[in-house]
Amino acid sequence: MKRLVFVLIALSLLLPFQVYSEPSYGEISDKNYPSLSVVKWIDQDQIILGDTISVTVNITNFSNSYAYNISIQEPTFQSNIMNDSRNHTTYTWFEIGFGGSISYSYDITPSVIGQFTLEPTTISYYDENNTIYKSQSAYLPFEVNTEAPPELDSEIWRNILIMVSIFVAIPIALFTILSYQKR
Repeated sequence: MKRLVFVLIALSLLLPFQVYSEPSYGEISDKNYPSLSVVKWIDQDQIILGDTISVTVNITNFSNSYAYNISIQEPTFQSNIMNDSRNHTTYTWFEIGFGGSISYSYDITPSVIGQFTLEPTTISYYDENNTIYKSQSAYLPFEVNTEAPPELDSEIWRNILIMVSIFVAIPIALFTILSYQKR
């Protein structure tokens, strides 16, 4: 019974952990035509008015064919809502080979608080027979606040969980010891 108590205490101290995983965008397919995936993300979870947000776009070819004459169109912003670091919104690449990818970033700075959605990045591209294909990223919602909401980081949560575990384990251990001594 003492071992059980010690095991429970040891487990309560080891319970809080985090698992991190890398995003997966898919595997190369055996398609005979180019298939480009467009993924867009921002570098912050909580955005405060005046923060500069880095927007990253990654375009990956998940086929066994080359994509040629890739034309990328980024959305524009109203200047009174977002300050934009770009001097243009159209980009071009000559080709993306099979399994290849390109990535670029730009910065925006919100000028007002509220909820916003970044429109999709759209691309058009051609195969070797000059057939046109199109693809786009998802809409990307985000919120701009005047100040960061209070948040407890994982270390604080871990400490809280340890304290709760101890407060639960101590009465169990005392009860077990007292009931063992009465026998």
